[in-house]
Amino acid sequence: MYAELGNEMLQEVRVPQTIKGLKRKATKIKKERGIRHAEALEIVAQSMGYSSYKSALDDLGETSQESQ
Repeated sequence: MYAELGNEMLQEVRVPQTIKGLKRKATKIKKERGIRHAEALEIVAQSMGYSSYKSALDDLGETSQESQ
């Protein structure tokens, strides 16, 4: 998959397949772009094909009950 990262050239980017991967990628984007973590979570979720981070959580099955 290819994605545009800021003003950089297009480059191959791995799309996460899990919530853990989504969060890891969001942390990286947050640091690179200087944006809020919540915004980075939304960006990564949309790159995975979800309409929002909440949709990704719902689909991938991570709930507060499972993380306890």
